[in-house]
Amino acid sequence: MEEDVGDADEYVSHGRPPDRNENDHCLVACQLRLAGRRGVLLLDSGCHVPRVVVVMADGLAPHTGPFVMDSLSGHLTYEYQLSRNNKFVINTARKTSPTGITSIKRSCIFVAGRFENPYAFAEYRNIFHTLRSLIRRAEDGRLLSGLYFPLRQPEDAAITVFWHTASGQRQKMRLPLAVLAAGRLSEPQQQALQETGRQLMVPLPQWERLLQEVVDVLSDRVFIQNVVDVNEEILLLSSDN
Repeated sequence: MEEDVGDADEYVSHGRPPDRNENDHCLVACQLRLAGRRGVLLLDSGCHVPRVVVVMADGLAPHTGPFVMDSLSGHLTYEYQLSRNNKFVINTARKTSPTGITSIKRSCIFVAGRFENPYAFAEYRNIFHTLRSLIRRAEDGRLLSGLYFPLRQPEDAAITVFWHTASGQRQKMRLPLAVLAAGRLSEPQQQALQETGRQLMVPLPQWERLLQEVVDVLSDRVFIQNVVDVNEEILLLSSDN
C-alpha cells in the first residue's frame, strides 16, 4: 500500500507501482471470483481495520460499503473500490475532525501480483516509521484502549496511553520518559497504565515487560537517531521519485 496518493487515477493507470515509491506497509489480499464476478478480500491490520473487507469490481453484495473508524482526533470513513484495470484497490479515507472539518486521502493497494519477497514490496515506512502504537478496537471500529509514542531523543520522549472509564468516557494521559525510567509514577499514572494494560487484554507480566522495552528503546540515543536518520532518507528518496 502507498498512502496519501495525490492522483490515484494516474497512479493506477500504469498497472504497477513505480519502481521507487514509498510503500507504507503490506497487507493480506486474496483474489476471489463469485459467479464470474471479480473481487478481492483484504485484511489490513496495519491500518487497524477490525474486519475483513470485500471489494467487488461491480460494487454489489457482498461488497463492503463505507464504514466508520474511530480515531483520537475525530473519525474516519473508509471506502474501497477496485481500479478499472483491476490491478489496484483504492482506499478513500475521509477524516472528520471534532470541529467538522473534513479532509480526504487516497491510498493505492497493488493486488495484481503475488507477494515476492519483503524487499520487492519493501516495508520501509513500517520498519522505520517514527510513530509506534499498540491499539485495541471494537469490531465496529471504536477505539477501546492503547498506547502510542513518537521516536524522539530521551529528553523529549513520552508515551501516551488511553482507556475508557466504567461510564464509557475515554481518558488519555501522557507519561514522560524521565518519569517512567526513574519509576517515579504518581498513583493516577500507575492506575492509567494498569487500566490501559487491562483493557488491551495483555497479561500483567507481559504488559510490564513491554513497557520496560519501550523505556529501554526510547532511552537509547544512538538507536533513536539512526531510525530518525533512515526515516529522513526514505522521505528524501520518496520526494525525489
